[in-house]
Amino acid sequence: MKMSKFEELCRTIAEDFLQTAVVFDDKTRRPTSEPVSVHPNLKTPGKGLLVQADESSLALGGSPVESASTTGAKEMPVSTGEISPPAEARRTETILGEREHEDGEHELDAEEIIRSFAKKGIVCAVLTPEREHTLEEEVVKVGRRSDIVILDWQIARDNGATSLDLIAKILMDDMSAGIERLRLFVFYTGEAGMDDLMGKALRVLNESLPGFIVEGDCLHRGHARIVFHGKDPKSLAPIGDTWKIPVQKLPDAVINDFTKFTKGIFPSVALESLSAIRKNTHRILSKMSAELDAPYVTHRSLLSEPEEAEDHLIPLVSSEIQ
Repeated sequence: MKMSKFEELCRTIAEDFLQTAVVFDDKTRRPTSEPVSVHPNLKTPGKGLLVQADESSLALGGSPVESASTTGAKEMPVSTGEISPPAEARRTETILGEREHEDGEHELDAEEIIRSFAKKGIVCAVLTPEREHTLEEEVVKVGRRSDIVILDWQIARDNGATSLDLIAKILMDDMSAGIERLRLFVFYTGEAGMDDLMGKALRVLNESLPGFIVEGDCLHRGHARIVFHGKDPKSLAPIGDTWKIPVQKLPDAVINDFTKFTKGIFPSVALESLSAIRKNTHRILSKMSAELDAPYVTHRSLLSEPEEAEDHLIPLVSSEIQ
C-alpha cells in the first residue's frame, strides 16, 4: 500500500529519530572466526582387506600390512556396504533432524541484523542467553535506553514465557520511575500463526499488567505497543504475506511500525525536535564546560540570596538548545 506524502514525511521523521535497538534471541548465528583447514596430503581411504598378522610373522620381521599370502595372516574382509543403524538410533536421528529444521526456522543471523540496522543509522545490540547466563537483568537495563526492543517468542522452548515476562518487567520499571515512555516491542519469531501468539500474549500480559487491548495487528496499552513479525530465513514468504519478512527487511518493517505509533502533526513535531537535540547533544555539552564554574560561583557569592543564581542555569542550557 502506497504511503501519502504526509505518511512519508512522518516515516522520515521517525527514522531520523530512532537510534538504538536491542535484540534478545537464543538462536543467533554468528560467523566463525576461521575456517577449518584440511591437510593437502590427506587421502580418502580405499576399499580392501584388513589383514591380521599372527605373532610368528611379526617375530620373523613381518609386517601386518603385508599380503596374507606371504605372512600367513588371516584375511578379514571389510564390508563396503552401508551399515544400517539400529531402530532407536534412527528414531533419534529423525528427532534431531526435525529439531535442526525447527532451529533453522528460528535461527537469526546476528551479523546480518546488526548490519541491516546500521544501514538505517540505528545501533543494534544482540543479546544471546545461555543456560548459565540468562541475561534477563541485562535486557531490562538496556531496554530502558533502547528505542526498540526485539524479542524471540521461543527462549529455550518456553512458548513466550521469558519474553513476555521481560516486557512486563520493562514496563513496570518505567511505571516505578514515573516515566510514560513510548515503547515499541517487536516479536521476531519462527513460530507459525500470529493470531495465536497475540492471543496468548494478551492473556498473559493482562494477568500482570491489565489494560492491553488488540489494536489492528498489534497489542496496545497506554504508550506501549507490541507487534509481531515472522522470521523468513530463506526469503520464501509468499508475495503479500506481511507476517513473514527476511532479516534484511526487518529494520524497514520496524520503522513502519514506529511510524504508525507516532503518526500525526504534534507527534512528528515532537520527534523532530528531540532528534535535533540528540544530534546536538555533544555540541551543547562542549558549550557547558567547567570553565563557566568560576564565573558562576563568583556571581552566586555576590548575591544577597545565593540560591537565586541557580535560576540562571536552566535558561543558559535552554538558550543553547534553541
